Amino acid sequence: MKHTKYLRRYIVNADDFGMDEQTNKAILEEFLSGNITSASLMVNREGSKQAIRMAQELELDVGLHLELTTEYIRFFVDYFLGLERPDEIYLSIKQQIEKFIATGLPLNRIDSHLGVHFFPGIWKIIQSLMTAYKITHVRNPIRKLYFNVFNIKRFIHDNIQWLFFKLNSNRFQSMPYMVELDGVEVVAHIGGDN
Repeated sequence: MKHTKYLRRYIVNADDFGMDEQTNKAILEEFLSGNITSASLMVNREGSKQAIRMAQELELDVGLHLELTTEYIRFFVDYFLGLERPDEIYLSIKQQIEKFIATGLPLNRIDSHLGVHFFPGIWKIIQSLMTAYKITHVRNPIRKLYFNVFNIKRFIHDNIQWLFFKLNSNRFQSMPYMVELDGVEVVAHIGGDN
């Protein structure tokens, strides 16, 4: 029997690069030891300047880790009650993209803290800004239901991600992701309180 061999690419991405000094040092250590292949940079946190210097000096592979909230459930409720204004969300995302571009690092991918980038209205904003800034890749959300009811926050978070993916699945297919056809991404939260 003939077997077809193919190479599958595994990306181990560290989220929250730039969050603080402790997280930056932990992520850098993992980069240097070869345990991670890329990181997602937060541009508005206390450790962002340090993370940017590290990425520039060592030519690390980083993308933009958009941050719209630190409290997922509260943001979810506020968003659907209309307390989070689309124009403010647009300006926040645009500011973060421009801040990243100003670093001189290449920007070709986006994801978001707590995965809010695929909330229905936010996804439309992301798509328009990705097109405007020629950003080619975005992290796809969870594609399966999550059944671990022992961690209720995780259960709610991951199943909301799955629901929004299903609601927007026709829109996600139009945006490529770097491992969509030939690989797998593992997301790591390293250092700090992670």
